[in-house]
Amino acid sequence: MSLNFHNSDELLDFVEKWVGFSGPGYDYDARGLLFLLQACLKNMHRFFIDGDFEDLEGIFTEEDKQVLTRLLNAMQQSGNF
Repeated sequence: MSLNFHNSDELLDFVEKWVGFSGPGYDYDARGLLFLLQACLKNMHRFFIDGDFEDLEGIFTEEDKQVLTRLLNAMQQSGNF
C-alpha cells in the first residue's frame, strides 16, 4: 500500500478518519492506532530538538489534552509508565 500526502492537512485528515489496518467495514483498531502513536513518539525521540518541544502553542486542543491525560493515567494504572 502506498500513501501519498501533498500537505499536512491531507495527512491529518487521513489519520483522523483511520479505523484500522484491515480496511473499511472492520472494527476500530485501537491497538493499531497506538502503534501509529508509538511511531510518532519514536520519530520525535530521533529528530526533535529542544526548541520543537517549546513550539507547541496552539497545536493541541483541550479535547486533545484530555485524551493525552487519559492515556497517561491508563499507563500509570497499568504499571506501564
